[in-house]
Amino acid sequence: MKLNKYLAIAQALAIILIGLFFLNSNRKSESVVVESHPPAGNSHLLSFVRSAGIIHYGESLWDVFRKNHIIDADILSAVSEFKKIFNPRDIQVGAHYKLVQDSLNRLISYEYQPDITTVYKIKKDGSGVFSGTIENQPLVKKIKAVSGTISSTLYQSITDKGETPELIINFTDIFQWDIDFFIEPQVGDSYKMMYEAYYLNGRFVKYGRILAAQYCLSGQMFTAFYYNNQLGKGGYYNWNGQSFQKTFLKSPLNYRRISSYFSLGRMHPILKRVRPHLGVDFAAPSGTPVVAPADGIVTEMGFQKGGVGRYLKIRHKNTHFVTLYGHLKAYARGIKKGVTVKQRRVIGYVGMTGLATGPHLHYTFYENGRPINPLRINNISADPLKPEQVAPFQHDMMPLLAKLAEIEDNNYAWSGVLY
Repeated sequence: MKLNKYLAIAQALAIILIGLFFLNSNRKSESVVVESHPPAGNSHLLSFVRSAGIIHYGESLWDVFRKNHIIDADILSAVSEFKKIFNPRDIQVGAHYKLVQDSLNRLISYEYQPDITTVYKIKKDGSGVFSGTIENQPLVKKIKAVSGTISSTLYQSITDKGETPELIINFTDIFQWDIDFFIEPQVGDSYKMMYEAYYLNGRFVKYGRILAAQYCLSGQMFTAFYYNNQLGKGGYYNWNGQSFQKTFLKSPLNYRRISSYFSLGRMHPILKRVRPHLGVDFAAPSGTPVVAPADGIVTEMGFQKGGVGRYLKIRHKNTHFVTLYGHLKAYARGIKKGVTVKQRRVIGYVGMTGLATGPHLHYTFYENGRPINPLRINNISADPLKPEQVAPFQHDMMPLLAKLAEIEDNNYAWSGVLY
């Protein structure tokens, strides 16, 4: 019996040792040996291993060192030195790091890169002491331009020139209060824009600000310039100093189509009888984010089983206006009665709760308690430039206007660097 017991214990120990062997082998296989040489004072060779990774949720600097089996003495020294150049509590999830260690698991160096331009480094010198440095990699800014005429979609036209959807979003955000880019653009519309693009070592890394933008919608020209007013607040204005930002967005979501318009007498698709439809239904995939079209306070939340299902209401800063959102699948995190919401904050998600034949948002707009057609509201502009600011604004924007005119004719697709 004792022999069997000892054999069982021996087998268990063998399994544990084999598991540890493969665990260590897997860890080393994720690293790359970059060099081998004898450190000063040693007669044997040590392998120097470079590892790279990203910071995971809940992971600290100590955790990063631990999972790479750095010895405790080096962890203590390295963390202490790192604190002198960066607060470890501010380490960001998804940020990249690199470290070099020797085969005795002693840390040689560690690099933390929270963004594309900044690297925080700690490195051990010949005497075994760590020191920290901060390296800033400057970006090169170029002013670029793109123009074209719509033959299918704005998205297709701009991406065909090698630009990314991020630039398209930045462009449409400027005009979102005046143009509903999901239904209003037509074949033959044209556009121009000048924008900042940033490069690192000759490689494009990010877009900056759009400096000037134009869109011709069915013959109506919209031209916007970015300008910092004397209060230090930047925004987009037309040539006369009127702000492009309005009190309400054209629509509270990205939708595929309007499935039902505002009507005093509509045949209900489920009840099969004529009754008022005092709102607009935006058809969109289930789960599509719904945003607040203007600043306000959530005043009501609930569920109408035989009507709009899960809904909420927002009373806006101009207390004459209240908006309702129906058939929601769910509310967004943090949304509850009494919460203040800013324009474009996600408040919920498209669903088909209540009486609905498919996923859509029911959107009702009230003025002084009376439902009105949200597609026909007289939108109010944000504060324009003060009269005394208009002349300096036009003086500063004149070079941008001239550059826009230099861009090739709208009927010719163009993309390139201006300066």
